[in-house]
Parts: sequence; C-alpha cells; structure tokens
Amino acid sequence: PIPDGVPQILFPSRLLSDKGLYELVNACRVLHSEGENFQLILSGPIDENSRAGVTETQIRNWESLGYIKWLGNQSDMVPIYKKCHLVCLPSYREGLSLSLLEAAASGRPIVTTDVPGCRDVVDDHRSGFVVPARAVKPLVEALRTLIRDSELRSVMGSRGRQVVMQEFSLEA
Repeated sequence: PIPDGVPQILFPSRLLSDKGLYELVNACRVLHSEGENFQLILSGPIDENSRAGVTETQIRNWESLGYIKWLGNQSDMVPIYKKCHLVCLPSYREGLSLSLLEAAASGRPIVTTDVPGCRDVVDDHRSGFVVPARAVKPLVEALRTLIRDSELRSVMGSRGRQVVMQEFSLEA
C-alpha cells in the first residue's frame, strides 16, 4: 500500500541532466511556490565522469531549499519504494527502465516522459502520466494531480502493478 503522510516523489536514477533532473527540480520549484506540500527524494549516484553529471554542490544547493533530499546511491531500493508515494523519471531517453518497472511492481504511480523505454512501462492516465520530454509545465500538472489525489495514486499504482505482473514478469 501507498503510505500516508506528506507525498514523497522519488527520482530513482543516476543524477544526470539527461534524466530530466533539472526539469523535475524546476517543476518542484513551481509546485512549492504554489504551496503544494511534498518532498522530492533523489536516490542515485553522482556521475562526475559524465558531461551530463550534476555536481554534489548543486545537489546540496537543492537540498537547502528544504523540500529536496538526496539519499545517494542505494543498493536496496525496496524500502525506498515502500516509503514513496509516486515515482518520477522525466528522462530524455532510456532503454527499458528497470527503475520504472520496479516502481510499477511496487504499486507506485509513475510520471515519466514520452520516450522509448519510459512510455513502454506506463499506461498514460491509467497507471501514471506520460508527458513530453524536456517540458516543465506538463510535468508540473501531472505531479500536482498526483500530489493532491491520494485515491488516484492508489488506483494508478494498482493498475501499474497489474500490468508489470502480466506483461513484464519472468513468466510473461
């Protein structure tokens, strides 16, 4: 089940700009300025060898905003998925995203982008929302909807789990 409390948005990925991290942070800035109550959880490593890498200094600056928390690289994501309310990966490109499959298998609704590997996991408006890549406004709208509607989070999360079990399990 999805926990009670302040909605936690989980970003489960390497901290790279091409994973849509800057768009997500900007969307969260908008939501926070509108008075939405949530926390953005970043769970992933820094990749300083990538030109798309986000620096630790930048991450610490985001944390100073008060509604963003960085967990670093995590080897066991199960407890993190259990604590979050929804998962967001607004990537520019992906293979089939393992983190989105894990999120759906955990019964969490997903906000992701209309790119191969992401849109393949989410049934738009049924198990989450699929938004255009690199676009902040649709990301804000999708996140706002799920932050405000706990019933919708639960329904979408259940649907996503059903789809993953039927279409992406080892048996399937």
